[in-house]
Amino acid sequence: MPALNLKPMLATLADAANHRDAPQWDLEFKWDGFRGLVHWNMRSFHLVTRNGLDMTERFAPIRALAGQLTRPMVLDGEVVALDADGVPRFGALQNWRPGQPLFLYLFDILQHGTTSLLERGYDERRTLLEELNLQGEHWRVPARFTGSVAEHLDLARAHQLEGLVAKRRDSLYVPGRRSADWLKFKIVNRQEFAICGFTPGTDPGTIGSLLLGYRAHGAWRFAGGMGTGFTHAQRREFYGVLRTLARDRSPFATAVPGRGTAQWIEPRIVVEVEHRGWTDQGLLRVPAFVGIRIDKAAEEVRQERPRPRPARPLSQPAPRPRTRPASRR
Repeated sequence: MPALNLKPMLATLADAANHRDAPQWDLEFKWDGFRGLVHWNMRSFHLVTRNGLDMTERFAPIRALAGQLTRPMVLDGEVVALDADGVPRFGALQNWRPGQPLFLYLFDILQHGTTSLLERGYDERRTLLEELNLQGEHWRVPARFTGSVAEHLDLARAHQLEGLVAKRRDSLYVPGRRSADWLKFKIVNRQEFAICGFTPGTDPGTIGSLLLGYRAHGAWRFAGGMGTGFTHAQRREFYGVLRTLARDRSPFATAVPGRGTAQWIEPRIVVEVEHRGWTDQGLLRVPAFVGIRIDKAAEEVRQERPRPRPARPLSQPAPRPRTRPASRR
């Protein structure tokens, strides 16, 4: 069985206007949750997040999935919690308690029995997953589609979903890498950043804003300050936690102007941020706090910008060695 530190394959942020719809791509809705790999060896069940955190006990109802797994397997999916309207919400997942709606949406299979599927095409892997008929109270295999990205984005928007993922049907599974064979289209701009510092709030013992950063070329880069999206209680909680990570010098590679009152910290905590794009100076426009990402490591945080229009049409598959033919449907 693959080690529990196996990392999931990641999608590249893309602009729907640059995507040419083609039958070589399957579409899936994008879920607002924690990415997780299921490891089952016929004796033990583990649900492990992208940064290696074992969430099996935290989301205990999902363990019952083992009762439907008749062979050793490694499965890829997303843990989601639903709000009162039945919509997946990252905030609902952060605050999830037993008895509240919880699902593992499974969308890939990496190992079946003793056979690794990493070098099989996505369509072949996904077809095998669908044939397993893994449906239960807390897990399911959601539908995939072909057709127009724009039309399915409209459908996702109507159902208040996060966006779409497009996957090339012949794509191999590349653990831990962000691939242009998987593209993600977001209805709102949202990504994770590391907290690199904070400014004090007007009330004693609270934060005013968080100073955000991401990794680029081996160094921390400043993404801007974020002062909205918090409750007063969260401002006080952040202050108590961040003070324990204090450091004397800024972690950023270049000076951050106008931050004379900043308290710098060790970049260890990752937050999900909603924003309206980037300024010409490389700073976030109107960032707002969404939640804490306990499933992602700070060192993995990178700036995400939509992928530019490719030189070759997306409808033409890229040459790739060692690709096995996709199975017939």
